[in-house]
Amino acid sequence: MKILTKTAAIALSILVLASSTGCVSLLAHATEKPPKAYSGVQHSLYSINNPTGGYEYVVVTPMIVIDLPLTFALDTLLLPFDLIGAAAAKNKQEGKSQPEETPQPPPLP
Repeated sequence: MKILTKTAAIALSILVLASSTGCVSLLAHATEKPPKAYSGVQHSLYSINNPTGGYEYVVVTPMIVIDLPLTFALDTLLLPFDLIGAAAAKNKQEGKSQPEETPQPPPLP
């Protein structure tokens, strides 16, 4: 019975850890347009430094601290996409959303 309980506790721990991997990063990337580099880490640090009090300070802040390294890792993986998205947003803002097309030679008969 002890082995089953220990196995269930390990499985539950792995499930909780896997489900919380980079949560803040995913939330930041889903809500921010245009994307910013390391937006998940920025949101995490803001939430840690500016808790609203009560429930958030006692429950949410420790979860954010635990999730911070995972958010950093996910933000690092998403960095190339963030930079491409930011460059595209900047080009669109400047009115250069489409690159100039080079003329193509006529097809051969």
